[in-house]
Amino acid sequence: MEVLQKMSVPANLSSLVGSVDYYKERARDFELRHPDGSAPDYYLGYGDRYMHRFVDELGPAMSGPGKKWLLDTRASLQAAIENARAHDPEAFDRLEQDPERFRNFCLETHPSAYVNSGLGRLSPREWVQVILTPDSADLLNRKGVAQMIETVHLLAEQRAHQDLEKVRQHWPGLAQALEATGKTCQPLVARAAQDLNRLARPLSPCLESVAKVSESAVLACCPLFNPIRQGLWTTVNSLAMSR
Repeated sequence: MEVLQKMSVPANLSSLVGSVDYYKERARDFELRHPDGSAPDYYLGYGDRYMHRFVDELGPAMSGPGKKWLLDTRASLQAAIENARAHDPEAFDRLEQDPERFRNFCLETHPSAYVNSGLGRLSPREWVQVILTPDSADLLNRKGVAQMIETVHLLAEQRAHQDLEKVRQHWPGLAQALEATGKTCQPLVARAAQDLNRLARPLSPCLESVAKVSESAVLACCPLFNPIRQGLWTTVNSLAMSR
């Protein structure tokens, strides 16, 4: 009984964080613990698949900072999974057994990993390359769009902090005035958000239905979008490699 209990605890794979073997080993660890089940599809169907696409296909066309961003992002995404396991191994095991919930958890860690790893320091060309690398079906759905919106939000927030720091260095008085104004506006922004939520709540079932129909229509068109995406991706990468 004690052996079985130990086998149900996810293995510590922190030594593999940042490596190309991490997702495969996490999937293998799950299948050792649950021989009658299947590992979350995120491991091999998303994490490992896109890790290799970014490394093998995009990596050669990236600049030095771009290559570093790829490595740092990979390590950050894997560390987020490993940190969740370390925080509560039994809860992590339960999370893995719900593939949809596990995928949502992993996808929610992507925007901060992208931004904290230095996405804002990449060139506009590299931003285009990054956006064109995933399949259309993984971008043009609610989760994909939500990721992009959150990433833009974090980038804007990061840039605002950087700009404020520069102002603080050169014009301390102006920085204090800006910070005071921001603090004054915070309650008003919070109140506006609450009012919008109250208004949106009765409409949410209708909006959800519209969103599902729209998403289905977009996903149905993905076979048409993919050749376009692939063509653009090939063109941009060819231009990058020829420089």
